[in-house]
Amino acid sequence: MQYLKVDGTRIRYVGPGDDDTQAATVRANYPVPSDTPLYYFEVKVVDRGQDCFIGVGFCTEEVLLSRLPGWDPHSYAYHGDDGHAFAGSGMGRPYGPSYTTGDVVGALYDKAERTISYFKNGQPLGPAFRDVSEAQPLFPCVGLRTRGEEVVANFGAGPSGEPFRADFSGIKAAFQARVLAAVRSQEVPLLCSKGTPLLPQLMYDYLLHQRYWRTAAVLGRDLLRSAPPAARPGPTASGSGAGPSTSGGIQSVLDERELEDIAVRQQSYDLVAAGRIDEALALLKEKYPPQVLADRPALDFRLRVQKFVEMVHEACTASTASTASTVGTAPAAPTAAAPNGSAPATTAGDGVEGSGPSPMEHSEGDGEGEGERGEAEGGGSGQRNGGAGREAEGPAGPGPGSAAAAAAEANGSAARQPPPTTREILAYGTAELWPRCRTLADRDLLTDALSLLAFNDPAAAPAGYLLRPAHRVALAEELNGALLACRGLPATSPLERLFQHLAAALTELKKGDHPQALSLPDPRAIIMDPPPLGSAVGGLLPPVGGAGAGAAAGGSGSGAGAGAGGGGEAGPDPMSV
Repeated sequence: MQYLKVDGTRIRYVGPGDDDTQAATVRANYPVPSDTPLYYFEVKVVDRGQDCFIGVGFCTEEVLLSRLPGWDPHSYAYHGDDGHAFAGSGMGRPYGPSYTTGDVVGALYDKAERTISYFKNGQPLGPAFRDVSEAQPLFPCVGLRTRGEEVVANFGAGPSGEPFRADFSGIKAAFQARVLAAVRSQEVPLLCSKGTPLLPQLMYDYLLHQRYWRTAAVLGRDLLRSAPPAARPGPTASGSGAGPSTSGGIQSVLDERELEDIAVRQQSYDLVAAGRIDEALALLKEKYPPQVLADRPALDFRLRVQKFVEMVHEACTASTASTASTVGTAPAAPTAAAPNGSAPATTAGDGVEGSGPSPMEHSEGDGEGEGERGEAEGGGSGQRNGGAGREAEGPAGPGPGSAAAAAAEANGSAARQPPPTTREILAYGTAELWPRCRTLADRDLLTDALSLLAFNDPAAAPAGYLLRPAHRVALAEELNGALLACRGLPATSPLERLFQHLAAALTELKKGDHPQALSLPDPRAIIMDPPPLGSAVGGLLPPVGGAGAGAAAGGSGSGAGAGAGGGGEAGPDPMSV
């Protein structure tokens, strides 16, 4: 536009300014971000010019830039010469005080309330426009009309960005408080359909689902009084295994069958999370009918692929240890004898398997949610519960004397067997994996597993994720869900399903630019990174600070001006003329 001189965010009127046909408007290059519930920017009047015919506001992209903002439809502005507010008409209405040289005018677009409000020198003037509903995005804009007028826009970020005159942090906090108050005002039923308290029941089901049976028993005894059984007797294979010893209080809430089922699920989880797939499969064969895996071919295939992966890892680990032992052992070095003095405690053929915990056993402590390890509660048996990823509540963990350990010894004590050879590994893959490979996903997984054979250190291979604790734990969780389903129970606890519903609902609302939903973060982020205790609002919003144009309570994204959403790119926002 020939009547304006634009230098970044500084705009000066250079036209004759004789009449309204010589007005000019400049708008930002970027609109208000769709994922931003609150949008704010400021304009400082450097020079009021001849008559201070300056307008600050918002407009859509199709609005003509040859007229002052607010004069045409889809345009909103607060003018400085008379303090009137204009919305799609050349006839404004009284709104606020006029402004002049040195004044700072702030414009706030609140999508939740559908209002545009203004601030003068940091002081709120209240809503100027209500029921603002535009199908097209709105752009920040400034219009000038008479000689000598000059303004500088401030989007809150970039080299030229200055702190806002208004307390935008307080504005965001107030917005947040309104959203949370609306959430809290909604009544939530506190009783289940069965008349039991809802929250304790949700926690009780979740604890049993995750195998925290001791905590569940205490919660059921103290808060539910007569908690309903979480599991019913289902089809089982022969063999009951080692039963837990419990106190009368726990027995009154959980029966022996439930405790045994939890114990087996805990042992299976621990074994898979530790990479001991053979022992896990043996335990499943003993305790569950074959339909558990036969009806779930995808899970069956992934478990057998994981066994293949662990075989490759064991072979490579033993080979590396054997090589290092051969190179680093001096001829005169004594060999540690067994307690009876008849044989060494370890041999070259045993590698790392015979000298303490193997790398696979160390991985138990690396899994998610490793629990406490201590004396069992209840009957005072003094038994210690093993297992990674739980709070030592498994009635019969995979330690000495457990069903898993017994199965391992019955199979010849795998810990003392030599590591598998390449021929044995390939034979296992040919016999067990290839016939079960049915889908494209199965083929991709098998390809990744086979690629580990080409590396001396499988964990460092591109497919090394198959050996990471997170992958093993995910597989263990899937198996836990399958075992629950075998008992006629849901694979996911009600509490987890409610959480998934919440996350999905918020995601869909945010896709529709729902302002209140935009002010709330992804609940999964809260679980992964909990807010600090004692925070004012439970950490439902990102930290306030560095807010730029379009900085939103809980929103981020690009907007008019750098630093939009409190985290955009730095630099002044170019203005379109």
